[in-house]
Amino acid sequence: MKKKQYYLVLDTETTTLNLSHTDYDIKKSDISLKKPIVYDIGWIIMDRQGNIAKKVNYLVQEIFFDEELYNTAYYADKRPKYLKAVRKGKIEIRLWDTIISELCADMEKVYNVCAYNASFDFKKAIPYTERFIKAYHSEHFDEWEKRQFDNFVNGYRPPITNDEWKLPIFTLRNITVPIVDIWAVACDKLINNTRYKKFCIKNNFLGAKYFKTSAEIAYRYIAKEINFIEAHTALNDAEIEGIILAKALRKGKVNPVLEYMPCRKLGTVQKFFEKNS
Repeated sequence: MKKKQYYLVLDTETTTLNLSHTDYDIKKSDISLKKPIVYDIGWIIMDRQGNIAKKVNYLVQEIFFDEELYNTAYYADKRPKYLKAVRKGKIEIRLWDTIISELCADMEKVYNVCAYNASFDFKKAIPYTERFIKAYHSEHFDEWEKRQFDNFVNGYRPPITNDEWKLPIFTLRNITVPIVDIWAVACDKLINNTRYKKFCIKNNFLGAKYFKTSAEIAYRYIAKEINFIEAHTALNDAEIEGIILAKALRKGKVNPVLEYMPCRKLGTVQKFFEKNS
């Protein structure tokens, strides 16, 4: 595969630290966004037209089979579906190190790594899981885990600057590839228009302030599948995100980008009503 013609589109499903191991009063919804741990990872390699050259999907052995840990996942009720998929050979179970070795090899074949809300996958989930797995296999895991809870409660944050966080670059085990946030690309090239906003109003796809711009809603719009429901499993979601990316690529070049809440580009619902009333 020629590097400059291919894009790696990735998605993760995550759990978080086992809250039963602490006496702190911590909300799962708070810590899960700060300390996500990957249990399901999938990616595709596609060309500019959206043709898929490779797709893979793995359950992370260390996380999926640690039942207490897995059960902190938002979609923990999907466990029977995952086990059925394993029996049918639709998803494989691998150690984290094996998965990441393959991911690194594939990163060297592509022009960009991509995801919808890419900062979560590439700046949070994968880097934190790398740290978690290293500690998980050490003799000092209990101490490390306690320190994670202490740091969370005390407001400690890793020494990374905002500029580093915003840089659209993903480095994993000494391999560096530019990032394309498909969410930002969609808000720039596909859905920042009156037609999409009216589509959201008609179907009540409205947040408290902004128009909803999730991968599920964006796909419903571009595919004209109003009843589409996102699977919230890694490979299925990566494939949907790949379709959105291919649609954007047909409109021209896509540059590396990371943005915080790109939905703001569309403006607020209130301002749209005021302008069009």
